[in-house]
Amino acid sequence: MTVKEIVRNYLQARNYDGLCNPDTGCGCVLSDFAPCDCECLECLAAVRIDKSKCKDPECEFCPELGYHIEEAP
Repeated sequence: MTVKEIVRNYLQARNYDGLCNPDTGCGCVLSDFAPCDCECLECLAAVRIDKSKCKDPECEFCPELGYHIEEAP
């Protein structure tokens, strides 16, 4: 089992939607997990916020993707 698989399984088991790095703006959902092929050592567990619930009028992701991903509470 790879580290990527372990992290993905951990996130799924705890109902997280993916990973994000608030310092860099990087984020990924489980269906497209770690597409950057980084080690994700600085990433945090994250949740998906749908466009209809986004409170950031200048969000750069919601218009294109229909959602963004942010640090889990």
